[in-house]
Amino acid sequence: ARDGKEAEGKEKEEEEDTITQNTIILSSGKYVMQATFIPLDLWNYNEGSLVKTIVVEKLPVDLAYGPFPDLYYGDALTKALHCTASITGYAANFLPNDAAISADSTFGTFHFNQSPNAILKAGTHDLVVKYTPIDKTNFEDAEVTVPLKIKRHEPVVDWPNPKAIRYSELLTTKHLNAAIRKNSRDINEKITGELTYSHTTGHRFPNVGRHKLEMKFVPEDGFNYSTIELTREISVRRYPIQVFWERPEEIFEGAKLTEEQLNATTNFPDLTDEDGRLFYDPPAGKKLESGEHTLLCTFKPAAEKKDNFDLRNAYCEVQMFVAPTRGGMKSRGR
Repeated sequence: ARDGKEAEGKEKEEEEDTITQNTIILSSGKYVMQATFIPLDLWNYNEGSLVKTIVVEKLPVDLAYGPFPDLYYGDALTKALHCTASITGYAANFLPNDAAISADSTFGTFHFNQSPNAILKAGTHDLVVKYTPIDKTNFEDAEVTVPLKIKRHEPVVDWPNPKAIRYSELLTTKHLNAAIRKNSRDINEKITGELTYSHTTGHRFPNVGRHKLEMKFVPEDGFNYSTIELTREISVRRYPIQVFWERPEEIFEGAKLTEEQLNATTNFPDLTDEDGRLFYDPPAGKKLESGEHTLLCTFKPAAEKKDNFDLRNAYCEVQMFVAPTRGGMKSRGR
């Protein structure tokens, strides 16, 4: 049985070899084939022939190209393009790397419509690759187009949360200090544009609490860069107001209190009646008897502004001596 199987296998191999030896591979084109039959018995049978035309077509080339993930403006094409070609029964070499370059393969050459490391503008672009086989007689040229979307680059903004301020403090560049980073993808490009804020430097918030600060960056190149808007919060805290008052010079009995004595100040910048006033006890115009007196000054905020102040040190006391007059004569000293 074993010898029989071996013999059968050998016969099959010899048959395949015979078929292979009798196989003719034709180049593409049109061929006229004629078959002639010559009978052994020419006395009773005539010869016969048949003519046929056959067409050998070129082998098609299939390109494996894309699809590609979306890129952002600033991304070079080096990492995006890759193509392989396949022909029935064969496989072309891969590109030496992922670059968009022309490279010889086993059967021909790739040609790309984009250059290596090209940086495309935002939008949708057609990436075209053409394949030219070396044997143009038997293989077809191939071409494929794949869309590639380039998104606008979103600028990165550095804007730290602003530190808290006290009521009456003005906004400065320490608070409005947003900075636009470069496009550091493959072009390392400085992004120019207009940077604006919802509040300007010198702005004074009317009340304590948390207030929103908004920033908007409009790039000069609005085609390739997106507009960016950010929001931050700044805390405005109560102002710890203090009253300062130096001891007034002594006056004579019968003299009225004036601004010369009632001249206290506060640590609040540019105090106006809109925020509050200083009140004295005794008030201006009061005549005091001779002797040592205690004067009191208190800051009282306007009703709508009372929550803006820390009033724990909003008062001050001073001592003032009123010199007596005797027999119509003024006498200094105690």
